[in-house]
Amino acid sequence: MRGLPHQSDPDAARAAGATSGPWLPTPRAQEVRWFEQSAGEVKPTVVVGLGMLVGLFLVVGAVVLLSGSDEGADEIAGVEDPASDEAGSARIDGRDGVPNGGSLLVDGSIVTIPAPDTTTVPGGSAPPPSTTAAIGAVPVGPTTIATTTTIPTGPVAPLTGLRVPIENSANVTRGLVTVKIDNKREARPQAGINQADIVFEVRVEGGLTRFIAMYHSTDAASIGPVRSARTTDVGLLIGFGSPVFGFSGANDGTLVDLEASALVLAPDGPGYRREPGRPVPHNLMTSTAGLYARSAGSSQPVRFFDFRDTGEVPPGLDTVGIRVAEGGSSEWVWSPLTGTWLRFQNGSPHLDADGRQVEVANVVVLSSNYGTSRHDAGSPELQLTGIGDALILSGGRVENATWRRQIPDQPPLLIGADGQVARLGRGRTWVVAAEGGRTTFLNPGRATALLR
Repeated sequence: MRGLPHQSDPDAARAAGATSGPWLPTPRAQEVRWFEQSAGEVKPTVVVGLGMLVGLFLVVGAVVLLSGSDEGADEIAGVEDPASDEAGSARIDGRDGVPNGGSLLVDGSIVTIPAPDTTTVPGGSAPPPSTTAAIGAVPVGPTTIATTTTIPTGPVAPLTGLRVPIENSANVTRGLVTVKIDNKREARPQAGINQADIVFEVRVEGGLTRFIAMYHSTDAASIGPVRSARTTDVGLLIGFGSPVFGFSGANDGTLVDLEASALVLAPDGPGYRREPGRPVPHNLMTSTAGLYARSAGSSQPVRFFDFRDTGEVPPGLDTVGIRVAEGGSSEWVWSPLTGTWLRFQNGSPHLDADGRQVEVANVVVLSSNYGTSRHDAGSPELQLTGIGDALILSGGRVENATWRRQIPDQPPLLIGADGQVARLGRGRTWVVAAEGGRTTFLNPGRATALLR
């Protein structure tokens, strides 16, 4: 379902064809129990010796050897050799791997595995499952991981729903800082994207994407590479009040739009530096400190979704992840070990400049239209006013949702399947603005292969 651009009446937009489509795969209620047993071959050997009688006569003891008789084999038939059981192996219908949907009995625990699916999002019907995961794979899907953490006691950050450390309490009342970050191959690894509260991923020229990183609760000592602005940035960011906007430059028409907006502009200048070792122009870096030094007049952030209570199960169905065909191919895979969604770019882990894989608590896909910038015929412009479908990935599950943006100076409000404001997991969020038909669900085999 594509968003309807420049439609201020959501009800009218929905009447025009903006009803949400069937984005979720159909679950399969099949339970598969497996185990592999083997009866170890046991060959008892008994040696009996009769002692020597000392006295009037000497009797040499007899030695009886019993080994491998048919009767002995019958007695031990069915006895298990515990050492022969391989924990973590599976065999289903003569094939090694996890089943195509249903449940697994893994090391004594039932683990639910969603049916593999490559359903095109939005719309379409789920094709039959076709891929299985490998032996010994870590089960993918929701898993509870017991960890010991120190819980901050400061105020709650509006964009993450998490409490900040008490010493950072002032962060939650400061303005919002946003930065345009490059995603070209030469720009990787990027710095600071794992510190952003929210990241928007949007299309630019050449089929590439760039990121708009939003910083509020956490600081980043290095952010970048910083690149130039587009009309998409103006149209998106004006919905968040008056944030600081860090960018490297823009064409004349886009600069006019930026200067006429309520954004606090912080282009290349004080607070920026060129990082040695990176190719030009993919070496312009900044920091939250540098941009907050230029934040006079900025406003606090506007939140466009709500948060679940701690321990609350997210709505929707289990899923292992998605692939989004914007800017090449990005994949998001649920990691039971970290309890987060991990990002992969063109089949490889997307690492930041610190060598840490990009990870978030939530991934949101906004089904969107892209038009053409009025200032550059070769530049796509995101159309994010109206109503459209959305996907919410949170806690190892996926939920159908809707985005609504009645007027440009508001953010796109997320509405869950229950008709209420969507409740996401507490933590950082990644938002992808992708055209309809560019998002597919991963099957467990692909997700397992990526996690290895």
